[in-house]
Amino acid sequence: MYVFPRRGIPRDTMGVRNDSEKLYGSGRNPTGGGKRKPMESTHLLLAEIRKDVDAMISEHLGYPITVGLGTEDLAAFVEQIFRSVFGDLIARVEKDPAFQNREKDVYKTSKPFQAVMYFRVANALYYLAASRDLSGLLQSIAHKISMDAVTQTGVEIHPAAKIGERFVVDHGIGTVVGETTTIGHDCYILQGVVLGALGVAQNFTGKRHPTIGNKVEIASFAKLLGPIVVGDNVFIGPHCII
Repeated sequence: MYVFPRRGIPRDTMGVRNDSEKLYGSGRNPTGGGKRKPMESTHLLLAEIRKDVDAMISEHLGYPITVGLGTEDLAAFVEQIFRSVFGDLIARVEKDPAFQNREKDVYKTSKPFQAVMYFRVANALYYLAASRDLSGLLQSIAHKISMDAVTQTGVEIHPAAKIGERFVVDHGIGTVVGETTTIGHDCYILQGVVLGALGVAQNFTGKRHPTIGNKVEIASFAKLLGPIVVGDNVFIGPHCII
C-alpha cells in the first residue's frame, strides 16, 4: 500500500487563488519554464461554456421551476455552476501535460471532464432542492443528469457528493464517487477509483463514504471504503484498498 503525505507542501495551503486566477487561470506553466502561453480564444471559450451551462439547465428545468427561482436567483445559480466548471477546466489543463494550452480540446473531447461538468449541474440542483418546495422533482432531475453522465462518460458521481473547486477526473472509466463522499479543493483522481461504502447491500444511512482532504491525488483502481478520513496533500498509489 502506498499512502503518504506529499512532502514540501504546506499543510495549511488551501489552494485558494484570487478571483481572476480562479476564473482565468494562474498563467503558470506546471512543467516549469515560467509563464504558460495565453489561453486560446479565452473569451470565446468562456462564452461557449456559459451557453452550454444555460442550455443544460434549460433542458432539464421546466417553466414552473425557473419562474419559482426568479431572474436574479437563476442568474446567480448559473454563475455558480459556470465558475466551478471553468475552474475544473483550468485545473485539468494546468495539471495534465497531454492537454497543456488546449483548453478547448479538453472542453470538447474529454469525457472525464464532461462527467465533472454534469456533476456540477446535478449537484447544484440537488442542493437547491433543499430550500425549495419542488425538492422531489429537483432531486429526480439531478439523478437523471447523473445517470446520463454515467451512460456518456463511464464515470458515476452521486449528485449529493460534496466536491471542492478545481476537481479533475482523468481517464475516468469505472470511477465511482458515493453519495456521502466529501472531497476537498484541488484533487485529482484517475480511472477505476471507487470512493464507496463498506457493505454491498443494505448499507446504513448517514455518513458511509470517505472524506478526502485538499490536494489529494488518487491513482488508478484505488478503493477507499467507508467513512474514513484522508488528510491534505496525500498521494494514494494504484490498486490500494483502504
